[in-house]
Amino acid sequence: PSDAWTAPTRCADWDVREVIGHIVVVDQWWTLTLSNALTADAGLSTYLAGFDPSSSTDDLTAAAVADGIAPLVERFATGTAALARVVGGFEDAHWDQRTESPLGHVPALLCLGHAYWDTWLHERDILVPIGAAPVSSPAEVLAVTWFMLAFAGLQGGVLDDPAAVAPGPW
Repeated sequence: PSDAWTAPTRCADWDVREVIGHIVVVDQWWTLTLSNALTADAGLSTYLAGFDPSSSTDDLTAAAVADGIAPLVERFATGTAALARVVGGFEDAHWDQRTESPLGHVPALLCLGHAYWDTWLHERDILVPIGAAPVSSPAEVLAVTWFMLAFAGLQGGVLDDPAAVAPGPW
């Protein structure tokens, strides 16, 4: 139903529509930065210099939801498919390539872990308030826990990042 799109979520400032809009925006980012890892000579980008995870995507999220639900759903499906195509193109050597992320320049595997965690968490942000939280498989919990342990280990920024783009998580 259309009122489901304006239902509250665990994200105090976002309804369902805005959480999906956020995922649309960040999936575009993950697709871009992970695509760079497929090109060994791409160099390290610095698009996220000055990035603030609390507000930097607000205008982009607002734009993603501005055209209504049908275009938002299309952008969500298209973005998810594009990200899956990029990840499907990875070979073992690509996972060690550095990519730009809100945490700084990190291996592509950690970047994908961040993307997975973000989507996994926001799925629950939408579904828990309506009593429909999905059951997590052990593999999902392991992947999310792995990322969170890596994130927690950063302690104030990405260690040994020669071209930091953000001040780090603390």
